[in-house]
Amino acid sequence: MVTRSSALPRPVPEAGSAEAPSWSTRLLRLLEEQVRAAVADGLLTTAEAEQLLARLALVIDQATTPARP
Repeated sequence: MVTRSSALPRPVPEAGSAEAPSWSTRLLRLLEEQVRAAVADGLLTTAEAEQLLARLALVIDQATTPARP
């Protein structure tokens, strides 16, 4: 059974915070798992999956890296 408090999404950590690296790593691992499942189901080719994951990693890195002045 899922309690109401655990069902609510957690806020995205601020860029540069101590929590951001672990949060971004967990997100990328989750996305990788889903993309690999799409390959297994024949929805994506291996090459498409690798390209998609590389682009997602770049976007996540940019989103969690503090902007330089």
